[in-house]
Amino acid sequence: MESKSLFQFGIVMGLLSCVAFILLPLALYRLLSSVNKEHAMLMVIFAIVSVPISYLNIVHQIDVLDLLSDEAYLKVFSKEELNTHVMLSL
Repeated sequence: MESKSLFQFGIVMGLLSCVAFILLPLALYRLLSSVNKEHAMLMVIFAIVSVPISYLNIVHQIDVLDLLSDEAYLKVFSKEELNTHVMLSL
């Protein structure tokens, strides 16, 4: 893998952006709760539910690193099979 460190940096930034995304709806809730408290609460709930979904996407990106790591247990797969698994994980 030619740019492994860049891919790892992207994974770390994805994790940090998910954490930052939790803070945004909380700030917006404080701003918008005076307009409509129910809608502001729904916004916070939907945003917080979306974070674990984003984390699952990041887990798939980490799986790609494992598939391309050239470990001994991956030798049973052909190159085409590994490429197929990588494309499915992305």
